[in-house]
Amino acid sequence: MSNILQFPLGWDDPQFDRVLRAGAAYLKAAQDSRYAFLPLLHERVERNARCLDDNLQQLMRHADRIIVAIKSNDLGGLEKDIDPNDDPEDIAQYLEVAQDAIGEIAVKLNDQLGQLRTATAQITAIPVYDSSADKARYQGELDRLAANRKACEDELAVRREALASLDEAIKVLEAAKVESTFGGLLPTTEQLKAAADVIATGGLSVEAVQGALKKIGEIIGAAMEGMRYATMLEQRRGMQKQHDELQLQLTAMARDKTRLQAQCQHLEAYAELITSREQWLAGIRRIAVQLKPVWDRLIACSIDDVQALRAVSELVEALKAYKKKIKAEYVAGL
Repeated sequence: MSNILQFPLGWDDPQFDRVLRAGAAYLKAAQDSRYAFLPLLHERVERNARCLDDNLQQLMRHADRIIVAIKSNDLGGLEKDIDPNDDPEDIAQYLEVAQDAIGEIAVKLNDQLGQLRTATAQITAIPVYDSSADKARYQGELDRLAANRKACEDELAVRREALASLDEAIKVLEAAKVESTFGGLLPTTEQLKAAADVIATGGLSVEAVQGALKKIGEIIGAAMEGMRYATMLEQRRGMQKQHDELQLQLTAMARDKTRLQAQCQHLEAYAELITSREQWLAGIRRIAVQLKPVWDRLIACSIDDVQALRAVSELVEALKAYKKKIKAEYVAGL
């Protein structure tokens, strides 16, 4: 087996796990529609995922064919069948069968090498999406959203305080029975003074009611004398509506922030997908580099004697073990 270990890159270790991880990462990103917010990027991720998965399936099919070819052309068994004391012509026939078997295995291995070249070409043909402009754009949207949210929060706080003050003032009018006492209108100062006794029954002074009316006028921004009580309440409902709309805006902004943050995170993670793709390509190239010398030796070998058959048989058995290792890692990753 020492002749096998002379192959480059530790050829008996395919390090197939990084190929599997890269394919799984792209497949998950595509299935999750992680980049659906950017149709072109989503399309690129889907193309990569399909291509990686299709070529992985092809790789496994070729591995199976090589394993089948090795098993059906049992070189080890053929070697055992040869008796050194046999007639030289009989031994030559055995060796000829072995030569044909090596040729068949070499053809299957060459098919795999072609598939590996195709896989590399297909993946590299899919352009890598440049997400830098998108990251800058979404970050800009986040920054603008933060500024708008701050302005909205400040305005909401002002309106909330105004509503609280307005409600306190209206409670004074309700306690003084202003609406029923003055026929649904807000009274003048003279009318208030004339109704001082009635107002006092509510435990309030004319000055307290005047203060409440003044506060309402300041908040609403209108003269109170002679205004219909219902109009004042309508103004209050209008202020409440504006307050509620601001609250809805803040809720929408919170959703937008969550969405934009998630999109920014996905774009940051896209760099990891690109790295995975490079690792996939490196893994496929590694397998090709590992297998090419094996193919070279198979097509160059001449089975002239039992010793030559024994040497190539060891090489083929190592190739079968290599393929089984890839197969086992693939099955474990399902």
